[in-house]
Amino acid sequence: MDDLYFPPVARFRFSVTATTAVELPPYTGSMWRGVLATALRQSVCVPRQPTCEGCLITGFCAFYRFFEQGARTDPAEPRYADNSPPFVLTPPPGDRTLAPGEPLALCLTIIGDSIDWLPYWIYAFQRAGALGIGRGRGRFVLTQVAQETALGTDAWRPIWHPGADDCTLLEPAAVPIPEPPAAADIALLTPLRIKRRGDWVTPADFTAAEFLYHLCRRLERLEAQFGQGQPGRLWDAQRERIRALPPATTALTWHDWTRWSSRQQQHMKLGGLMGRFRLPNGALADLWPLIWLGQYLHIGKNTSFGLGAYRIAAE
Repeated sequence: MDDLYFPPVARFRFSVTATTAVELPPYTGSMWRGVLATALRQSVCVPRQPTCEGCLITGFCAFYRFFEQGARTDPAEPRYADNSPPFVLTPPPGDRTLAPGEPLALCLTIIGDSIDWLPYWIYAFQRAGALGIGRGRGRFVLTQVAQETALGTDAWRPIWHPGADDCTLLEPAAVPIPEPPAAADIALLTPLRIKRRGDWVTPADFTAAEFLYHLCRRLERLEAQFGQGQPGRLWDAQRERIRALPPATTALTWHDWTRWSSRQQQHMKLGGLMGRFRLPNGALADLWPLIWLGQYLHIGKNTSFGLGAYRIAAE
């Protein structure tokens, strides 16, 4: 994997403070994505049309980049049937009410040259605070934005505060990938939604090979869209090794939750796998950089609002 090029990945922490009571549902990712998309569209849309179809400035539009197109793909030679958005929103657990004055922090991961568009997210958070969120449209204010000094270090440096004249991004730092452990479990933190031949993979169907296949596909898609990768390169290089892995020891369940789709104007049930499984030792040495990186990029469906999150539990 030494020749693997991957585009820059940066994580930002948005700190907000409630100004009125904010009621949060059990899972807040879809809710935050919805209000931030609305706020960003209201902030940047010039023609004020209901859709982006026929707009002359989509190539210069932050809303289109993050919430519609998702990538700089040549339409004459599309690499994939659909595009991945260049961000992952990771909200904290919900199912509580923030009292006025109570703080909350959300993490936003941005991929590739879309990192330079961070100021648009600052405006989106500010406008979202005025629009309100959750039941009763609780209001909040953005109090600080911090950037992780290097991916995975959990060391943060403030780069913006209210009243600041600019937002100075940190220079990309080398990614300090740790040494692979002797053994490791994967803890699925939010529902993992992956399909096999058109059907959702259930706890009974799940294998470690299935997880690693979708991880390779997710990372090669992002690499091809936002970097210099070639379609299929990661999967082709690891195909036989992944297929030869033994079955995983699993403790997984199927978890359903419901979200409101403002676009489709209906409630939608989104289910996925949660729990833990053991990574076969044969996967750790050669696939470790991909497994480690995937913690910050998630896998499966609906990654933009936080699904498919996992963490490595090393022994």
